[in-house]
Amino acid sequence: MSHQVIIVDDDPVVVLMMKHLIIKHELSDSPLVFKNGLEAMQYLERDYTRHTNYIILLDLNMPVMDGWKFLEELKTFASPENTMVFIVTSSSDKTDRESVGTNPYVLDFFVKPMVSDTVVSLKALIDKHLVNK
Repeated sequence: MSHQVIIVDDDPVVVLMMKHLIIKHELSDSPLVFKNGLEAMQYLERDYTRHTNYIILLDLNMPVMDGWKFLEELKTFASPENTMVFIVTSSSDKTDRESVGTNPYVLDFFVKPMVSDTVVSLKALIDKHLVNK
């Protein structure tokens, strides 16, 4: 089964750093990037298949469609078995962490900036999720 890494974030500097780390740690050689949840949702609604694992790095605070709305829309068609969301946000709000903690799509919550250790942890969580499904 193939996988697709998707970055959903409106900060170009953060996106540049995340792409670099994802490629460096061989999570993907060509992650897709969307500036807001709506763009990512339109892509997924059009191209989603159960034969691909989706690894989504999602910011919560964005224009047009934020991460919260994105997570709600995702439930209408995607399966948590092949759709893994990692929150990557500047929000260190405990309430945000608790709110996404019960979402079946969200595997973990990381506070920006993303660093090499974050990607190593992310890869381990993906491997564990794929083995347990």
